[in-house]
Amino acid sequence: MTICLSTDLQSVTFLVAQRLDSHTWWAVVRITSLTGSQLNYAKLQQEIDMTMSKEEQQIIDYLYSRSDYSKKNLEEMPDIHAKAGALEFQSHGGLLEVVMPHESKIKYDYFNVEPKHIETVKLADDAVAAMYYLSGNAKITGGPSITNYAARVTEVFIKEGDSWKGRIGHWSPLFGQAGLTTSFDPD
Repeated sequence: MTICLSTDLQSVTFLVAQRLDSHTWWAVVRITSLTGSQLNYAKLQQEIDMTMSKEEQQIIDYLYSRSDYSKKNLEEMPDIHAKAGALEFQSHGGLLEVVMPHESKIKYDYFNVEPKHIETVKLADDAVAAMYYLSGNAKITGGPSITNYAARVTEVFIKEGDSWKGRIGHWSPLFGQAGLTTSFDPD
């Protein structure tokens, strides 16, 4: 879907939505220095380059599969952190944490959290940054029920072998919303 947002004698601005598998992503495209004959909107819509690198698409697919895994299995997906560990600011507002691979995974009583509005930036062939929102509700086993979870997330993934692993993560709750506490004393 392409919507023409504005036009003048020199430029055209489009809002473009493209459906990739079960995901939609958006882009605002501004084309400048047009002559009158170039203002053929149908042709311009076809010529807008909406490609995404395969690495970026892999990260988007991975983020959805990670959420789906937790919904189905009521636990965090295994083996999600880089061999060297991950540096993370988690949404409960605590200090910087070093999360090593193979540490015990988080278990849930219920989990209905979805990534939304995912944007990706390919940093290198083996590194991709993702910025997105997480929202929904969840209850970590032994912890409080969070019915209004909403966070902004930035993660950097690196490729190890054939898999993408988290190396850097920052989750911050949206104003007035709750974060998930992963380190608490259930007693």
